[in-house]
Amino acid sequence: LCLAGDWRLATDSPLWQIEGTIEDLPLDFLSDKGLLSKPIRGGLAATLLAKGDREGIVSGDLKMRVPQTHIELGMAEEGFAQLSLRDTTLDMHLADQTLRASVKSGFQDTSSVALQVAIEQAGSFARPFWLQPLKGELLIDMQDLSPFAALTDFVLRPTGSLNSVLAIDGTLSHPLLSGQLDLKEGRIALPSFGIFLQDVGLSLTAVGESVEIRGKARSGPGSL
Repeated sequence: LCLAGDWRLATDSPLWQIEGTIEDLPLDFLSDKGLLSKPIRGGLAATLLAKGDREGIVSGDLKMRVPQTHIELGMAEEGFAQLSLRDTTLDMHLADQTLRASVKSGFQDTSSVALQVAIEQAGSFARPFWLQPLKGELLIDMQDLSPFAALTDFVLRPTGSLNSVLAIDGTLSHPLLSGQLDLKEGRIALPSFGIFLQDVGLSLTAVGESVEIRGKARSGPGSL
């Protein structure tokens, strides 16, 4: 872990600069310090470079990467020993008062999640960052939802595929989503309540603050 910076005379531009580097930082400390309830393994690498003046950050770049992440679920007898993520990345670039950020991650199958956002008027110390205009897109392509049962301690056992393309507007403090989220060939089981749903289909359409949900399911001889 390395951090360096300098502060220059007011006549210089930029006035300040900061650089940082992280190489193969173990993620185990997140669970060792009690920040996560389940053990996690992996190594984090990151680089940071930012420049600015008295009014704010003029330019900046942040890159983070975790090649392999393994979350120990502790349910080997259930067939869910661990949840694995691959090539998880975070990239942030600030220039011309626009912050562009992207987060991507792949799962142990061919599933993936990707988020891209752009925030206008970013970098100024005078304007609250979380109130600036936001534009972005969230892409979800989950081929199998069954590993996520362990994250609910198997109270909820979902299966099926989930696909979504959602547009993001608003601000960080009040984001607005628009688009559609589809669950196909789904099954949801709540064993503690004796509920077993099959052929679950769920469609969620969001426009601003309005959300419309349509769903269908079959349980035994009945349907919903």
